[in-house]
Amino acid sequence: MPLGTEQSFSAYRYEGAEFDAPYHFHPEIEVVYIEEGRGIRVVGDHSDSFYPGDLCLFAQNLPHFYHADQAGRRASSLVVQFLPEVIRSLLSTPEMRPVRELLKDGQRGIRFSGNTAEGLHSLILELVLADGPERMLRLLELLTALAGQGERQLLSSIGYTYDADDKQGQRIERAWQLLVTQSSDALTQADVAAAMHMSVSTFSRFFRRATNRTFTEALLEIRLGHACRLLAESDTTISEICYACGFNNLSNFNRQFKKRYGRSPREWRKLF
Repeated sequence: MPLGTEQSFSAYRYEGAEFDAPYHFHPEIEVVYIEEGRGIRVVGDHSDSFYPGDLCLFAQNLPHFYHADQAGRRASSLVVQFLPEVIRSLLSTPEMRPVRELLKDGQRGIRFSGNTAEGLHSLILELVLADGPERMLRLLELLTALAGQGERQLLSSIGYTYDADDKQGQRIERAWQLLVTQSSDALTQADVAAAMHMSVSTFSRFFRRATNRTFTEALLEIRLGHACRLLAESDTTISEICYACGFNNLSNFNRQFKKRYGRSPREWRKLF
C-alpha cells in the first residue's frame, strides 16, 4: 500500500471477497493478523492452515502467500509493513536486544500462539488507526510485545534459502497455486510438471531447490492442513474428510496425521 506523505511505514486493514496475496516477497518486515478468512498459508518452505486470529511476522524478502479456500466469503486482515531502516538506530541500543532477536527469528517466519494473537489484536488495530507520532509509538509497542512472547512457532526450516529471481518466483507461485487448488484431486507430480511445461525430473529438481522439500511432502502438508480445518469446523466424518482431502486410504491418513500433529484426527477434533 502506498505511503502517505506523513507516514514512514504502512499499517492498514485489508478487506475483500477473498485474500489476493500471491507467492511474493518484499523488502519490508511484515506483521499480519487475520480477522476473517480461512485457507492455506505458505511461508518459505512451510505450509499450514490459517484461521481468524492467526498472527504472523515475516522478515524482509521471505516469500509467503495466503490462499483462501472459501472463495466469495469476506476476508479481513490487519497488516503492518515497515523497512528495517525505520527503526535501525533504535535497534542498535541494548534495550532493543529482544526486538533484534525477534526480527532475526522472523527470517524464518513466526506464528504466534492463539492467546498471544488475541491479546494483541486491539494493539494492532490501534496502530492501524493511529496518526502522527502515536503511530511510531504503537509500532515500537507492538514489536516489544511480540518480542516478549516466548510461545512462538518458527515456520520455514533452518536451512531454507531463496533465490530472489522474478522468473523463479513466478514459477514457484504457479506450482503452489496448483498444489493448493487441486490438492483434493488425484494430483501427481507429472500433472504439475506438464502444466508448467517442464519434464518431471526438471520440475522435481526445481521444486526441491525452491521449497526445500519434495513435491510429495508439500502435497501431503497441504492435504493435512485442509483436513485440520474440516475437523475443526464441520461435523463431517473422519472417513469422509480423509477422501475429501485427497487421501485414498483411511489408515494411511490417520498415520500421517498423527505423525505431523502428534494426535489422531479424532483427538484433534476434540480440541475444538
